[in-house]
Amino acid sequence: MSETPIARSPLWLVPAVRALPALVLGLVITFTGGHSTAFGSVAFGIWALVATIVAVLVLIRPDVAAAQPVAARRALLGVQLVTGIAGIVALVLALTAAGAGFGILVGLWAVVAGALEIIGAVVSRRSDPARTAAVGGVRDAIIVGALTFVLGVIALAIPAGFRQPFPGAGDQPGVLTASIIVVGVLGAWGVIVAVLHGIAAVSLREPRPAAATIGRGADAS
Repeated sequence: MSETPIARSPLWLVPAVRALPALVLGLVITFTGGHSTAFGSVAFGIWALVATIVAVLVLIRPDVAAAQPVAARRALLGVQLVTGIAGIVALVLALTAAGAGFGILVGLWAVVAGALEIIGAVVSRRSDPARTAAVGGVRDAIIVGALTFVLGVIALAIPAGFRQPFPGAGDQPGVLTASIIVVGVLGAWGVIVAVLHGIAAVSLREPRPAAATIGRGADAS
């Protein structure tokens, strides 16, 4: 039996709009020196609010809502809610406390957001296997969720007062601090997650035969 091409899924918009803010966050951190807690709080806060707004605008589109498994949709909305709240708190910290508590904030956000992403993917697979398979399975969501969760564990594991001197250029020694580590790991997370979301967007945007789509989803699940 010949395979009949299906229409392009509107769900490619979801990873696409999540990829761009994450990439900007990663690049801004990578090419900015002085990874202080204040800088990290501002960068994280702006990213979180922008990412939440653009993601929610896509998630509430009727065509996206109709194509997305219910559990996955609820999980992503939960992720965006947590992200938006964390962004507001980060900006408040930057303005009132010079970013104090930034590592704990990022850690708590990442653990909760990562867990929600993974749970949404797993529940979606169990409660709506056909639709989950049709949109590519749960692999991408689990990978992104796991990376986010690991980011949270790292951020929470580093003591806020951590300071480690190291030989610097010339006669000026450098100091590795908790903020430098957390902000640096956050930047790396942004780039990696942006690439994963970008690949997912390209994959979902390409029309595929129905049989191939279901098969791919089953393998990914």
